[in-house]
Amino acid sequence: MDTSLIIRNLSDKVTVQDIKAIMDVISPIQSIKTLKNLQCVLIGFYDHKAAEQAFYMMNGRPIHNQIISIDWNYANTSIIVDPLDSSITESNLFKAFESLGAIDACVMNENDHIYGIVTFSTKIDALQAMDQMNGKHLFSNPVHLTLQEESEEDDKSTIGSRRSSSSAQSDSAISGISYEDIFAQTPLYHTVIYIKNLPKQTTRHEIISLLQHHGIVHNHEIIMKKRMAIIT
Repeated sequence: MDTSLIIRNLSDKVTVQDIKAIMDVISPIQSIKTLKNLQCVLIGFYDHKAAEQAFYMMNGRPIHNQIISIDWNYANTSIIVDPLDSSITESNLFKAFESLGAIDACVMNENDHIYGIVTFSTKIDALQAMDQMNGKHLFSNPVHLTLQEESEEDDKSTIGSRRSSSSAQSDSAISGISYEDIFAQTPLYHTVIYIKNLPKQTTRHEIISLLQHHGIVHNHEIIMKKRMAIIT
């Protein structure tokens, strides 16, 4: 099972010490890596339950008055490059990303819509390639890069039992921010819901459009192989 998370949309004020102090109150962390240019952090935990508890307790909460978004750091390391010119070959596409750590590339043609899928050895390489190449001209076209949807990869379950909070002491006094501070800033109406038994043809747009009538949707994860959604 997965044991690492990606925290996105971090304020420039957030430090590694802030993240460590907050997460250690919930579950001890094994590793932490910051990608400042992407405003995100990769955090590794000792087991899946620890990562899961941190996910549910912190996703959608504010740190330094900025709402964060947490996703599972799934094993998929591919990005979608869209659109591509019809003259681009897989060899051309691979060479364009080879220096950024690409290990494979393929060109897809679906009803004359041509795009590419480039695979990297690590998700960090994929994120850094997105940061460097997104919006730039690839051959004749400016391209838009996105991570390949997890639902297109092997399905990863995010449902399981929680464990009680760790009693580990944090260094929050040094960093100047604590889990209690974040909890106090979180609106009372903030919550996470699960939608199960979705029809196979359900789209993200349909789910979000329906729920936005009842409140602001901060984050969503659709797992169609399980026919379910997790909405924050």
